[in-house]
Amino acid sequence: MPDPLFQTLFDDTEAVPWAPTGTVRDRARTRTRRTRAAALAAATVAVVMVVGGVALAGRGPEKHVQPGISPTAAPSATPSQPAPTTPAAPTTGASSTSASSQPAVEPTALIDSLFLQPSDLGTGFKVAPETDLGSGDWTTEFVFSAIGCSGSRVPGQIERRDRSVHKGTGQSAESVGQYVARHKPGTAAQYFDDLRAKIAACQPGNGKGIRIKAQRFAGQDSLRIEYNFGDGWVGDLIVVRQGDLVTQFTFGGPSLADQGTALARKAASRMCNGTPVC
Repeated sequence: MPDPLFQTLFDDTEAVPWAPTGTVRDRARTRTRRTRAAALAAATVAVVMVVGGVALAGRGPEKHVQPGISPTAAPSATPSQPAPTTPAAPTTGASSTSASSQPAVEPTALIDSLFLQPSDLGTGFKVAPETDLGSGDWTTEFVFSAIGCSGSRVPGQIERRDRSVHKGTGQSAESVGQYVARHKPGTAAQYFDDLRAKIAACQPGNGKGIRIKAQRFAGQDSLRIEYNFGDGWVGDLIVVRQGDLVTQFTFGGPSLADQGTALARKAASRMCNGTPVC
């Protein structure tokens, strides 16, 4: 008696239609070709992955370019376009106002209009040639030396110019010798402090001397100084400050003897042409 299991398998497969032998053989060949193609594709993928991994390993860690620093890589094939620029707006308003308010002369220029003018003195006066200005033996610095006192310092003086205005000859001659100097900011006021201290300390004796007759009567500061060389040689000097400008002048002659204060105020007004403090 056959085994029940084999009997069951025989009964189930007895009626199954089996394909012809040729058909089965063709199916087997097709399956074999597909298997080989799949295996070849898998091998190709594996090789590509291995090569790619080696290439990546050779590159090392990726370098990050910092903002604002151009990388050293080759330039792009497409040329970069320049960044558009916005044209600067024309300067108006405060800037143009500031430019138009600038003085017409250089800040250090000691122009003629800073000096006493012939018309300030009266009729008949004229400006002397530059060659007739003398040796400067009328300034406070000369006076200190002549009477035997240590001279005053002239701190921060940038530029100085001398000029003389005169009228007549001989006994009737009248004249004003003047200089105008520009000082560094703040040093003109220091010069006046130094003058006052030197005058107070100067006691030469022998009939010589120097003293302040009047002060602060013109400009931002002023001094009227009387000096005595002895033997009847007495004279006056006037020093006036307007901002960083300082003028000294001496004067002599019948029509000018009593005009010291008035001339000092005119001199202060003239210096307003060269300083913004007025």
